[in-house]
Amino acid sequence: MKILSIGSFPQKRNNTTCHRSDCLREHASFFQELDNTPKMTFWWEIIYHLGYYGLRFNIPDTQDVNKRIVEEIRKQQYDIVWIDKGFNILPKTLKIIKKVQPHCILVHYMIDDFMNPYHKTKQILDTIPLYDYYIVNRKANVEELKAYGCKNPICTFMSYEPKFHHPYPLEEEDKVRLGGDVGFIGTYEKDRAESIKFLANNGIPVRVWGGGWEQLKDYSPNLIIEGKGLYTVDFCKAIQCFKINLGFLRKKSRDYHTTRTFEIPGCGGFLLAERTDEHLALFEEDKEAAFFSSNEELLEKCRYYLSHEDERIAIADAGHKRCESSGYSNENVIKQLLKMILKNN
Repeated sequence: MKILSIGSFPQKRNNTTCHRSDCLREHASFFQELDNTPKMTFWWEIIYHLGYYGLRFNIPDTQDVNKRIVEEIRKQQYDIVWIDKGFNILPKTLKIIKKVQPHCILVHYMIDDFMNPYHKTKQILDTIPLYDYYIVNRKANVEELKAYGCKNPICTFMSYEPKFHHPYPLEEEDKVRLGGDVGFIGTYEKDRAESIKFLANNGIPVRVWGGGWEQLKDYSPNLIIEGKGLYTVDFCKAIQCFKINLGFLRKKSRDYHTTRTFEIPGCGGFLLAERTDEHLALFEEDKEAAFFSSNEELLEKCRYYLSHEDERIAIADAGHKRCESSGYSNENVIKQLLKMILKNN
C-alpha cells in the first residue's frame, strides 16, 4: 500500500500528527511525507484569526503545499492520500488528485472541532465533500459533516503514542525540576484557571506548564506558573513526577475527552479529569482514573488522593494497563481506521 501523508511535521517530531504519520508508515510499502507547517507571516495571522469572527478567506499557503501535492501526485501513484488537519488545502488540489489518480482514496483526519470558529477555515469547509473519508473525534461532528456534504464521516477516540508516552527512568532532580503535588500541562482557558485558583485558594499546591498563564504568575504561593510548555521527554517525565495530573476539557471545542485522557495514564501518571460519559466509558472510575464534576469535588478528590498514596499509585498503574489492554494506542487506532477504509474500497 502506497501512502502520501500530509501534515505538520516539525523537526523534533513531537506532535500527534507526527505520531499518526509514523503509524501510517508502518502499514505502507511506499511512504512519503509532505510538511504543511505554516510560516506564521503577519498576513497569515490576520486571515486565520478573521475566521474567528466569521470572516473566512482562503488561508495563505505559505509553504506551497498545494503545488507540492500536485507535483508529487503527477510523479508517483498512491493508494491513500492522508491529510492531517488540512486547514489550507484547496478544493482544486483534491480534484486534481482524483483526476490524475481516480482510485486514490482521500482521507482527512481532523483532531480539532471543525465547527470551532478558530479551526473553521474556508478551505476546511470547502473541501469536506471532496474527501472519501473524514475522521473526527467528536460525535457531534458526524451529523455536522453530513450537512456539509461529507461522504463517509468516521468518529474515533483520540489516542496516545506508546513509543513516546511511556514511563521513563526518573532522577530525584526530575521531580524537583518538573513535578509537584498537583499539575496541569496545557494552555490557558478561563474555566481551567478558575478551577486551579480554587485549588490554590484552598491550600492545594499546583504547578502549571503551558502558554497563556502569565497573568496568574504572582497569584498565590500555592500556584507555580512556569510560563512555557513541555514538548520533549520532559512532558512525559512531568506527568510521572506529578502526584495528580489534572485533565481539563476545552468547552468551546466540545471536548468529552482529549489526548491527555490517554497520554497521562500512558505515561504512568494519575489522571484526575472532568467527568464525562466518554471518560467513564474509557476508564473505570476510582479504579483506573478519577473524575470530578465541580470545583468542590475536584478539591475533595485532590485532598483524598494526596493523602492516600497507595491507592493513588494503584489507580495510576491500572490506568496504564487499561491503555494497553483496550488498545488506546495510535497503532491500534490507525490499524482499525485503515481496515475500515480499505474494506469499503
